[in-house]
Amino acid sequence: MNKCITVLLLVLLSSCCKEGVEVNRYLLTEIEKECIPYQNSETIGFIHSNGYEFDVTVSNRHVRMERTKVHHCGENYSTYESLKVELFSNTPELYVNLEMVPKEYNPLMTISINSNNFYLNISPEPDFDTLTVNGKKYHNIYFSESFVADTLTILPKEILYNKEYGIIQILMTNNEKFSINE
Repeated sequence: MNKCITVLLLVLLSSCCKEGVEVNRYLLTEIEKECIPYQNSETIGFIHSNGYEFDVTVSNRHVRMERTKVHHCGENYSTYESLKVELFSNTPELYVNLEMVPKEYNPLMTISINSNNFYLNISPEPDFDTLTVNGKKYHNIYFSESFVADTLTILPKEILYNKEYGIIQILMTNNEKFSINE
């Protein structure tokens, strides 16, 4: 009986999977971290296209190490630093999540507005040199659009973004706009 248990334990222990090896580590540069300009507890003024003014608040900003998904036992993995920033507004109800990872790992910054994703490639030249929003000129503007096909629900459709101010404008599917109000 003891021999059976010993053999069974040896078989079980020998079949255990060994952890993979970290093959790459990607860290954010200070310049990449500055691409999301929001700081904890900061309040940003916005205005709706109908004139309603409201505030968006930064509820969380943190940097942490993430790990690539491993699909098989013992598979190698990479780690990367991720900057995540959360913004919210009660009226209108907006939940915004921004995520920046090192461009060597993924050149796209992700912005999620009420669970609708936008992807900005902020490495190359901006989409617009200068745009005027609410009477103020903004430089180096990046543009992204969502490809959600739901026409019955009012959803975020397009965003304008710049590294100095963050989200400049959100265009909704019903052509309403939420614009930064400085």
